[in-house]
Amino acid sequence: MSLSFLPDNFDTVFVIFFQEKTYLWRTSLYLAASASAEFFADIALCPMEAVKVRIQTQPGWANNLREGLPKLMAEEGVWGYVYTT
Repeated sequence: MSLSFLPDNFDTVFVIFFQEKTYLWRTSLYLAASASAEFFADIALCPMEAVKVRIQTQPGWANNLREGLPKLMAEEGVWGYVYTT
C-alpha cells in the first residue's frame, strides 16, 4: 500500500525532528495515550456493563446481551446505557 500523499522519506524526517522530543516527553505521551484508550474503552463497554447489571439484578429481564441491548434502548433510550438505576 502506498501513501502517495506523504514524502518519500517521511519516516526519516519524523525521526530526525521528533525523536529527542518524544524521548523527553515520553511520560506525558504515555499518559495521554492511556487516557484516550480508557476514554474510548469506556464508551464501548458502558452499554454492555449496564445490560450485565440489569441481567444480574432483575431476574427474567433478559437472558443475554443480544436480548438486553435492544430492550434497554426501548425502555430508557440512549441514556439508559450511561445512567443505570
